[in-house]
Amino acid sequence: MTDDTAAFQSALYSAQGKILFVDAGSYILTSTLKVPTGTKMAGETWSQLVAYGSYFQDTNHPKVLVQVGEKGLIGNVELQDLIITTKGPTAGAVLIEWNVRASAAGTAGMWDVHVRIGGATGTSLTPDECPAITNGVNVNCNAASLMMHITPTGSGYFENMWLWLADHDIEYAVPFPSPHPDKHEREVLTQLPWLTAIHS
Repeated sequence: MTDDTAAFQSALYSAQGKILFVDAGSYILTSTLKVPTGTKMAGETWSQLVAYGSYFQDTNHPKVLVQVGEKGLIGNVELQDLIITTKGPTAGAVLIEWNVRASAAGTAGMWDVHVRIGGATGTSLTPDECPAITNGVNVNCNAASLMMHITPTGSGYFENMWLWLADHDIEYAVPFPSPHPDKHEREVLTQLPWLTAIHS
């Protein structure tokens, strides 16, 4: 397994004002990925950005995986065809923090971007790693603190976006318990989002 954080961050900075095409695959990220204004990023068949490691494990000090813009900035950002997810215990992960405020309607947004916790091979959150228990909490199966946080300064257009706690797994014939987000699926504090076909 390779840590892709530095290479991915470098690609984002280098591609400002251009389109960053993210090849199909899973990209292991061990710290916050900062998406600057001016970014246009498109995945290929839902390229996966994966929170992994100790940086995301402290539920008392949550850490952001994908930080879109800086608080107070106005600009344009376009993200599409991505899955934002986790691998293993990441109880302190905030999968997306949306700070940017759109400079005009529809100039900052996400299309077909999905947050998914568990429910897939490779997440280390399948029934093999997280079998059903009758009491207590398996700390190795605590998978996120918050799926998406739209801050008070942020606004955007979000179309066909799923914030998905995968409570089933097509690769297994028997049901298994959901991985546990510690807090909430989403927190919207802004007054200015456009939410179209959102599912959580």
